[in-house]
Amino acid sequence: MVKVVVLGAHGQVAQIAERFLFADKDVETSLFLRNAKRMEDKKNQATIFEGSATDAAQLEKAMKGQDIVYANLGGKDDIDIEAEAVIEAMKNARVKRLIWISTLGIYDEVPGKFGEWNKETLGDYITEYAKAAKRIEES
Repeated sequence: MVKVVVLGAHGQVAQIAERFLFADKDVETSLFLRNAKRMEDKKNQATIFEGSATDAAQLEKAMKGQDIVYANLGGKDDIDIEAEAVIEAMKNARVKRLIWISTLGIYDEVPGKFGEWNKETLGDYITEYAKAAKRIEES
């Protein structure tokens, strides 16, 4: 049995991943989000934790005993703080496996006109997500 905690569990991409996790009988799923009432309909399929992804202590409670952290977090203003909190919580909870969802363009990997448009449109958003990803990579 593999234990997976999904951070940012109410996000659209996270909910797609959760459908796959719930369907796999070898996976025990936990959900972490700011407002647990939004996922109340999933309480028979998962353990639900309410908290802030900027709070390492709250994250650590959700991560205890987990094998994998799936982080589907967002928000330009908080993403680097969230990355720092996730790293700290994972270290304290002794969890070593992380799936970190980011955004297109953080490595300047999108070529051509679309890459130019993406960089212009997202601007600082890409910069903050790249900073968070670098923090994760260096951990």
